[in-house]
Amino acid sequence: MTERRMRALITGIGGFVGSHLAEFLLAQGYEVIGIVRDLERVANLRAVRARVTLFEADVRDRARMEAIVAEVRPEQVYHLAARAFVPDGEVNPQPMQDVNVEGTRALLAAVHRCAPQARVLLASTARVYGSVTTGAPPIPETHPLRPIGPYAVSKARAEALWRAYHRRGLAGVIVRSFNHIGPRQSPAFVCADFARQIAEAEAGRREPLVRVGNLDIWRDFLDVRDAVRAYWLALTSDADFSVVNVCSGRARSIGELLQGLLRLSRISFSIVVDERKWRRSDVPVLVGDPRRLQQLGWAPRIPWEHTLADVLAEWRERSREADR
Repeated sequence: MTERRMRALITGIGGFVGSHLAEFLLAQGYEVIGIVRDLERVANLRAVRARVTLFEADVRDRARMEAIVAEVRPEQVYHLAARAFVPDGEVNPQPMQDVNVEGTRALLAAVHRCAPQARVLLASTARVYGSVTTGAPPIPETHPLRPIGPYAVSKARAEALWRAYHRRGLAGVIVRSFNHIGPRQSPAFVCADFARQIAEAEAGRREPLVRVGNLDIWRDFLDVRDAVRAYWLALTSDADFSVVNVCSGRARSIGELLQGLLRLSRISFSIVVDERKWRRSDVPVLVGDPRRLQQLGWAPRIPWEHTLADVLAEWRERSREADR
């Protein structure tokens, strides 16, 4: 008799992190089911599309969430669906609040009603910690929450919803993600943006210059493939942690990230500061304390230089495809 595989439901499976998580869980032998906003926009799942089951739905639709959860009966739920591009929230905060808060409310209610034994991971953000003094030690999970800006506020509210359901018996974990980078990330985010500009200039499709914002911002960057392994460990561990930082514990500046990519380039570049790329709500330094994650047996496996090389290789391939 064939043993039934562990069944996981991923909201936002078609996104940057969701697609990598799907690949990781499939490699662990899971049955993977995902929720996407649009079945026509699942390019990130190209490599595994035939091996996952997809439902098209708006996570804010309570009836639809309940129907999907009742049909799937997952043992694990990874709630990644969110609006995550910070400037969008600053321009128009309501859609971000609707998806990040009301979508979380709808999903948690559905799981509580239809799959109460499932463990639920809520993907939150380090931005809920707010501004931290330069020179302060890496931020632990016990640090007070002082969210700045609509995105961080929406995630803090989503966390409050998770805690409310946790008090009613829902099991799982909140992961506070610092800055994930890697293949498939949107060029709306800094690493992919730099790599895209470099690849297009190498292909002769633009001038050899990189437009940048504030390079003196320090972040805790982590390869997305190491991050999704951390998500899985956090949700499946027997440790009694309700919140786990997903981070490396090391600060790198945006300038260091740029120089790392430029060292991999075949041509020389000029750097041009573009004030349109500055973010009003950016805090100068955001670095996490990874000790809880390390207690779960996690350590990063992918070297920094390998991550940057993979991101640049992907954008070089995209540039070649655009020329065909």
